[in-house]
Amino acid sequence: MTSPRMIFIDAVGIRTGGGAAILNELLYWLPRTRAEWMWRVFVLPHGERECEIVGTSPQVEICEVSAAGSPLRRLDWVCRRLPRMVSRERPAALFAMANLVFPWIPVPKILMCHQSVPFAVGHLGFPVSLRTARLIIFKHLMLLSASKAEAVVVQTEQMRLSFASSSWCRNAHIHVVPSGYRTAGLLGEISPGIDERLSSISRPWLTYISLPAAHKNIQRSLKRSFSSEKAFRPPRSCSLWKWTARTVQSIRGVSQR
Repeated sequence: MTSPRMIFIDAVGIRTGGGAAILNELLYWLPRTRAEWMWRVFVLPHGERECEIVGTSPQVEICEVSAAGSPLRRLDWVCRRLPRMVSRERPAALFAMANLVFPWIPVPKILMCHQSVPFAVGHLGFPVSLRTARLIIFKHLMLLSASKAEAVVVQTEQMRLSFASSSWCRNAHIHVVPSGYRTAGLLGEISPGIDERLSSISRPWLTYISLPAAHKNIQRSLKRSFSSEKAFRPPRSCSLWKWTARTVQSIRGVSQR
């Protein structure tokens, strides 16, 4: 009897947001589609990430990786600690979910890139902010990772073009796989007070669900959705909530009034 195929999943670097949602979806569906395979998943310790790991199965082994939370420590994990582990244990493949993979790991590498912000940074000018410099370095590390991977997975056609337009990725195998809909059983609980907040808002009102981040231009995006800027009035307050099946039902109920 042959031993089950072992796949390493590097999710160190995923803390919250869309990356965490995709991780939980994969950990739910992968063991169901490949029941004979084993999955070893590397994540940050619970105190260093905001997401919960749900939907796991006996085929999934969760390994918390300490001392990998800062940018330099994560590079040490990607370029030194993880390659040593891979060389020692020889998994069938490595699925790198958080934009980076060491190019010379001696097993097949599948790279998933869902961070588009570095590609939106223009050419380096002066003065240069620390954040801009870090994003440009991160962009080139992503391109180097993609150039050596057996396959690259992105979520949008624009991301595919961003990689394909680089001379580093001329021979890269880039696949567009949209994240799709969430599985209802994996959704978290609604944030406290959201139902009361919605009930207290007089119509008309608009629900916009997003995570707080420096690159999220929520006001400008909402303004573009209106045919006339005069029709738009910035909200006086903003509530952030977790997307849940109960939330969807609440929105549908209000929209049908």
